[in-house]
Amino acid sequence: MSDAQLLVRRDTERGRAPSVTVVIAAYNCGPWIGSTVRSVLDQSYENLELIVVDDGSTDDTAVQVNSVSDGRLRYVHQPNSGSPAKPRNLGLRLARAQYVSFLDHDDRWYRTRLGRVMEFFTAHP
Repeated sequence: MSDAQLLVRRDTERGRAPSVTVVIAAYNCGPWIGSTVRSVLDQSYENLELIVVDDGSTDDTAVQVNSVSDGRLRYVHQPNSGSPAKPRNLGLRLARAQYVSFLDHDDRWYRTRLGRVMEFFTAHP
């Protein structure tokens, strides 16, 4: 994990891996990241973990993410890399699930998105 600082916000059931890991690479996205995080955690499909990798934000991104209390959420801070690929790759390395999905820090999902995707994966292995 090199220079990345992993804050202690881990899944409460460490022995049971989630089915889906959602990775959000974040940089100076304080105004949007709260609603993005909630759109993931409010999914009808709940067997997931959310990893937000903060790429050296200088705004209130950390405050916004850490204001959400959910055991499925992990927040990681790393020095600014200058590229969205590095925080995504770190999130991928930290992922515990079989499936991984990436979400931009200013996007939101409909509540049934992951459920529909997982139904499709189950029907078409």
